Amino acid sequence: MGPDLIDLFRARHPGVAIRVVEGDLTDPTAGVVLGRVDVALTRGPFQASGVAIAEIRRDPVGVVVRTTGPPASLDRVHVDDVRDRRWFRLPGTADPLRRDYCPAAGAR
Repeated sequence: MGPDLIDLFRARHPGVAIRVVEGDLTDPTAGVVLGRVDVALTRGPFQASGVAIAEIRRDPVGVVVRTTGPPASLDRVHVDDVRDRRWFRLPGTADPLRRDYCPAAGAR
């Protein structure tokens, strides 16, 4: 979505400079709150104080498991189907809503 959106924006607003800045998972506003950038394409959830949010699309959340794992045989996976698995964890300094979005983050 990023390159297509940038090309469309440039076509509609040729006088506006666009600079792509990558962020990490600990700063879901990608620098907007800190004034590093004016606009960010990001994924929620995160605390929205100090920023305005406009949803541009909604994506399903997926899970990646080994083909030999029990959830792989299911047509649809629910959080409870993978709650006992090891998950990646965000550091304690990450946005609290984003950190808690991972359902097992507080469990391990």
